[in-house]
Amino acid sequence: MDKEKIKKLLDDLDNNSNSVNKLVDSIIGKYTKDLDEYIENIRDKINDDNLSDVELDRITVELPVYIYFANEKLENLGVESDLAKSMKSEAYSNSYLNAEGTIPERESSAELDTVEEEVIEKAHRRAYKKLQQKVEKAENIYTGVKKVVDKRTRELTLSNMTRGDG
Repeated sequence: MDKEKIKKLLDDLDNNSNSVNKLVDSIIGKYTKDLDEYIENIRDKINDDNLSDVELDRITVELPVYIYFANEKLENLGVESDLAKSMKSEAYSNSYLNAEGTIPERESSAELDTVEEEVIEKAHRRAYKKLQQKVEKAENIYTGVKKVVDKRTRELTLSNMTRGDG
């Protein structure tokens, strides 16, 4: 086992994955900026233990709006992902048709010629999944906040009833 070769391969993998992650982040950034900032704001208030009932109520109203627009953006990203797949397929077909040699040689040539298109296609697919997961997590946050609001409302109602206010 060649340890130097393994180290170089791992370094190459690390460099390539960093590049692809940056590409994914650049693709998804324009789609998730608003939702990310809103969720970060919620996280900061939770970390500061500073969420009032009014703020929780606002979250139950505002977060679904952010989720709605994130879902719309998810559809737009899906279109981009489909187009990236089509572009890769077209580039592969053109390269295959223009290549010479046996079928395996032409396939190999076409695969080598379309590495960049493949990376773009996979980056868009990964970005789509990442945005989809963010939307799902935002929905989970909404559900959790809604449960807290409902619990506080029940407690307040019960408290008022036991005091004779209700």
